[in-house]
Amino acid sequence: MNFDKLIKEKKKGFYFRIDVGKDPATGKRKQVSFGPFRTKTEAKKELLKIKAQVDDGSYFKESTEDVN
Repeated sequence: MNFDKLIKEKKKGFYFRIDVGKDPATGKRKQVSFGPFRTKTEAKKELLKIKAQVDDGSYFKESTEDVN
């Protein structure tokens, strides 16, 4: 997979969006955006790290919802 195509340059730096799994409630795919990164190399390193975490099931993003 060519990860360079996933990384986009915008005004404030480099960004990427990646699938992190499926939403259990709806069954739809869940995407998360990351950035800005100062360089494309930084963005690519972070993309590879997150992709590896997603693939082995250890990716976790904190929820902003309150649990009562």
